[in-house]
Amino acid sequence: MTVHQPGSSQSLKRVYLDVRALNRPLDDQSQMRIRLETDAVLLIFSHVRAHTLQMVVSPVHRREVSANPDLARREHVQVLLEEIGTEATVNLVQAREWGRRPLATRSWCG
Repeated sequence: MTVHQPGSSQSLKRVYLDVRALNRPLDDQSQMRIRLETDAVLLIFSHVRAHTLQMVVSPVHRREVSANPDLARREHVQVLLEEIGTEATVNLVQAREWGRRPLATRSWCG
């Protein structure tokens, strides 16, 4: 896993996929909706592997994945997070300050 360093990879768009999305390729693919969602997730993974997107990983990922009783799914997602995930870093002082600002003045993209 890479660790995000301020000033590096800043030009890459970051994507956050929840654990359900990370598990989607392991779901039953007989329904069209599931298959389309799987294709979308796999496309995102390919962009992350090609370094055109950056997949952000948070402590929430680790907590949810470790709670999965299905060993195969748990191990699959843990390996995926290690291989292509980028650990999110947060400046708590800046985050709190940002959270206090009125919604209309917040910048959601950086």
